[in-house]
Amino acid sequence: MIHYLYWRLHHVQVRKHSTRPKILPTIGVFVSFFISFFCISLALKTIPLNVVYAIWAG
Repeated sequence: MIHYLYWRLHHVQVRKHSTRPKILPTIGVFVSFFISFFCISLALKTIPLNVVYAIWAG
């Protein structure tokens, strides 16, 4: 009985926290993508495509 009540309370709290929107990490990812593609476009102006692709792919 105690185990069930503990599990139920934990389940409700996890559900409450998991519905919270995580907008800041999402915005951070999109800003990072934009900066990365902007920098690669600048690199393509002076470095050949095959070299840029090799560096980008790692």
